[in-house]
Amino acid sequence: MLRLFLAGLALTACRGNIVDPAANALITTDQSDYVATRTSPGSSLYQLTAITHFHNLSSAPILLTTCVASKPFVGFQPAEPNGTPVGPADSMVNGACSGNDAIVVAPGAVRTDTVVMEPAPTGIGRLFFIAGACPRDPVKIGTDVLGCQTPLPDAQRTSNLITVSLAP
Repeated sequence: MLRLFLAGLALTACRGNIVDPAANALITTDQSDYVATRTSPGSSLYQLTAITHFHNLSSAPILLTTCVASKPFVGFQPAEPNGTPVGPADSMVNGACSGNDAIVVAPGAVRTDTVVMEPAPTGIGRLFFIAGACPRDPVKIGTDVLGCQTPLPDAQRTSNLITVSLAP
């Protein structure tokens, strides 16, 4: 009975809620050059810490996939020195995340996060989020947000160009 109720709710939630075709986002970082630090003294493992700002420039909500307690999943997309991406953003996702609550960024909102990547990437590239456009009025049931499957283009979910080096 509960499944029928949830299925009916999902159909009702999707009816009339079209995804905004002008979904648009911008990701910026607090700096362009980073030095990844060792996770502990003498360790060979490094971590990158960056402050990101996710700007929802559209008139529709945007969903960010999460990995760790209310933090957006973040990845690193390598790039050439001129900024040309080396492969699509999702090709560099390490690991898998599931069962965590999604983050819905309201139209016009800016979300700021301190993200930590371990192991740290190195070189030139862009940070990226797994992000998708939602219906104008998304419905949350537990950790699911209904109807937010339309992925944003890479250019709208990748940051400014950054350079990451390792601390001695």
